[in-house]
Amino acid sequence: MPGFLIAAKSGVHRVACLSLYRALLSQCSRLQLAGLDRNDVFQNFVRTRFRKHKNLQSPSQILNSLGAGYEALDLFHSCSEGNTESLTRLRALVQQTLELTKGVNERRTAQASVHRPEDRSIPALKRRAEARAKNRPENLRPRPGTESVLLRPRPRVSGIRHVPRMGCARGLAFLMIKKPQPMNLSRSLRGKLNTRWNQILRRDRLEYELTIAKLEDRWDEFTGQTEGRPWSSVVQVALCENAVTLKTKDERNAELAQKIWNIILRERKLADKEREERIKEKTRARARRRRAKVHTTKTESQGANSSPDENKEDVIETTS
Repeated sequence: MPGFLIAAKSGVHRVACLSLYRALLSQCSRLQLAGLDRNDVFQNFVRTRFRKHKNLQSPSQILNSLGAGYEALDLFHSCSEGNTESLTRLRALVQQTLELTKGVNERRTAQASVHRPEDRSIPALKRRAEARAKNRPENLRPRPGTESVLLRPRPRVSGIRHVPRMGCARGLAFLMIKKPQPMNLSRSLRGKLNTRWNQILRRDRLEYELTIAKLEDRWDEFTGQTEGRPWSSVVQVALCENAVTLKTKDERNAELAQKIWNIILRERKLADKEREERIKEKTRARARRRRAKVHTTKTESQGANSSPDENKEDVIETTS
């Protein structure tokens, strides 16, 4: 379907759907005045239906959904006016919906009780699990004995100690130990960054919706239809929760970066200390070799400087 025909990208369609959504929620809050105490059920039903059909692209499905929405709006309005027939019909629809939901939940509970997890003791299932583990990349396989990176630095290493570096991926710090970068580290970084980006997009969307909600509150004040909590209060609460979540994760990332930096500083100190020890050991070994060489030279010079008579006497004494 061409882009200019997609209803979700049409501003007129968006305004019409939002207007219908707000009108339905407003009428749901008035149903309590008509003797219906389950207005939360109606509001949850409206929210669920709009959330379910928000990605529709078929013109016929969109037309049917909007027709059902306007029919529900007329029914809610008639119930708020006190029409007995409409109230009876609405109560019957609510009862059918609750029974249907209860039946679905019971079937799901029964299926969950019957379902059994895989028994790895069965040879066929065991071979299947081993085949899946064998086809898994090496960097994604679990390693039970692997210690945490935050437990570094190690007191002793074999060979020369290599000081790791600190990397930064869009504000998320991590420890660069060796190349190539493990696939599980890349997957973890990608997941955290995508989660943060989705929260930022949610914040921008809530800021836009807060502006719309304030306009709705002004319109309600102008028309004198203010009921219960204002529109902007709910959006403001969600915006505050999103800001707290972002701030908490940023503080956690900053704390992790500080821990990684402290690890690097301790690694540098240990590397300098081990380097000094190696230099001292090389100096001592060089001094030992020098002393051994001097001792060998003195022995050879003493043997060369001894007289033949002394050598002859040594031979006579040895033979006697």
